[in-house]
Amino acid sequence: MIAAEWKTAPSGLAWAFGGVVFDEQGRVLLRKPRKEFDGVSWTFGKGRPDAADEPPEAVALREAREEYGIPCRVIAPLPGTYAGGTTENVYFLMQSDQTGAEPTLVEWAKYLYETEAVRWASPDEARQLISQTRNLAARQRDLAVLAKALEEYERVKM
Repeated sequence: MIAAEWKTAPSGLAWAFGGVVFDEQGRVLLRKPRKEFDGVSWTFGKGRPDAADEPPEAVALREAREEYGIPCRVIAPLPGTYAGGTTENVYFLMQSDQTGAEPTLVEWAKYLYETEAVRWASPDEARQLISQTRNLAARQRDLAVLAKALEEYERVKM
């Protein structure tokens, strides 16, 4: 699909693209928004295109690099879309390009992209961390994204 087709979602919201990153141990990478913005404790990196012609996968990869601090590659798109407060979100299943890599949140990213922390979590830990989100809609969205990502991860066995 060309980028112009992603301008506005059927819901009327803007599109955002992100990734659910797994490592070789099957852990998932989460980010903690600065000061738990919008009541969100732990979530997945995502963002809007910087330009009208920026493809969805490129947006997701850029956001993963900026918000997680780790280079990744796209494995497959996650089925479905996931509504947020201001965006309709599309996620990609991703894998870290660095074996055994710890996420490195560079100092400028903490301020520019409002990310306070990043961490690897087992699927059970990820569910527990996401469940701390006070914003019910965001918590339900992120738990649905995690469930679909785990399903796809099992299907493709990276």
